[in-house]
Amino acid sequence: MRAAAEQRGQEPSTDREPSTMPHVPQPPGRGKAETGDWQARRERAQRRPRRTRRSSTEKPPGRVGGILRGLSGSLAAGLLVLAAMLVGVQVWAANNDWIGPGMGSVVGHSVAGGVALVAQLVADRRRDTAGGLSVFAVLAVVVGTLWYWWWL
Repeated sequence: MRAAAEQRGQEPSTDREPSTMPHVPQPPGRGKAETGDWQARRERAQRRPRRTRRSSTEKPPGRVGGILRGLSGSLAAGLLVLAAMLVGVQVWAANNDWIGPGMGSVVGHSVAGGVALVAQLVADRRRDTAGGLSVFAVLAVVVGTLWYWWWL
């Protein structure tokens, strides 16, 4: 279109509507009449402050708390992996007529892994005293399980 206007010796026309210009993006599923309304709503949404879920009295997580939650989460996940491995070894041993670790050990590790998982979920979701105590509960469950089943 521009080349044709230049060949005729005329200036290219720029009086087209903005909604038909190729460089102006059109909203999906909207016609020309609603384009201005869409842009106004987008501008209002960008000016609006975003809401956060954190209450005004809640403190942001500290560095030490984050490290302890990460450590306890890793220990809880490790205990769950250990419990799953013991279940697998028990099934394998039962199929091959071996003794295996025993149902007491399998159930004890599975219950301890579940308790550690629930305590870790509380620790991850709360930043108050209950969350801090949950971190230490995970540590106590993991250390107690390893001490009782592996060294006693």
